[in-house]
Amino acid sequence: MKKILIIAAAVLSLSLPMQAQTSIGAGLHHAHSNIANVNGVYAELGKAFVNRFDVGFSPAIRLNYDWRKGDLFSYDLCQISVPILFDYGIELSNAARAFIYAGPTPVFGLFFNEKTKGVSGSTSFNLYQKYRRADIMLGAGVGIDLIDLFRIKIGYDFGLINSYKEGVVGNQSTHNRVFTAGISLLL
Repeated sequence: MKKILIIAAAVLSLSLPMQAQTSIGAGLHHAHSNIANVNGVYAELGKAFVNRFDVGFSPAIRLNYDWRKGDLFSYDLCQISVPILFDYGIELSNAARAFIYAGPTPVFGLFFNEKTKGVSGSTSFNLYQKYRRADIMLGAGVGIDLIDLFRIKIGYDFGLINSYKEGVVGNQSTHNRVFTAGISLLL
């Protein structure tokens, strides 16, 4: 079945002329779950394809970094994600194209460390002992391409996998939810 879908997608992509541009971008995101609310940044490298019917496909690789610092604790989280977004847009003018997008984003955690400060000093803890390292997010958003040079996007992703490892915290459940806003340079 996968081979049939891949062949069909290849035939469809060959039959529709597409414009392709490399994108280099960065942005901010706010992640929230039952665990905590954190702010972070991301940098991404991707490819933007758009055909003559204003249907697009934008795969990318993204490095996410979140942090939270308090008086008694701090933690750092670094992840790699691969947004695979499909979009549909309309030409507003020769210089602008507005679009909506949706698609899955697999996420894999590199590190998730917590440091706590106490009277006897500080201790470090690897939070991946309690939480899952991988997730699949499903997201949607809006964006605009300006003068075929800049892409501005705002979106929301919802994690489909329970972040807690089974048996670690009982029957609790939490899912990652991430709001992103960023800008990319289209080359």
